[in-house]
Amino acid sequence: MRSSSIAARRIPAIAYRIEESTISPGITAPRIVWEDTVDITADEAIAATSTKQVRQNSVVVFLLNILANGPVPKKVIDERAAVQGISEERLRTAKEKMGVVAYHEKTVPGRWFWALPQHAPAKGDDLIASPQLGHNSSSS
Repeated sequence: MRSSSIAARRIPAIAYRIEESTISPGITAPRIVWEDTVDITADEAIAATSTKQVRQNSVVVFLLNILANGPVPKKVIDERAAVQGISEERLRTAKEKMGVVAYHEKTVPGRWFWALPQHAPAKGDDLIASPQLGHNSSSS
């Protein structure tokens, strides 16, 4: 069989996952759990994963740049993210990954701000910390 005919033929692939297994009390080891066959090559799977990782890393860089000098109004972050085609979901994922903290002004109606942990105001300042909130465009 010629190598060109092998390359043209799709060979079924088997999906797997790695999970932690307890061997005995206090001793764990990784193990492979085989799944069903999938209609994707190893190269396609790696390409899909790396593209997703690159996209998410670009959102982390975006947040690092925009928050580098201190807290920024969430409305400004949303506007600049939209211009760069960054979805609210990817923005929120990067926020959580980085530990970005959301703050709300005590005034009514108060604006939301996002800040890197090192730039977050101390408790008792004019802002109220809320790490779970401040990610929704409507709360800007």
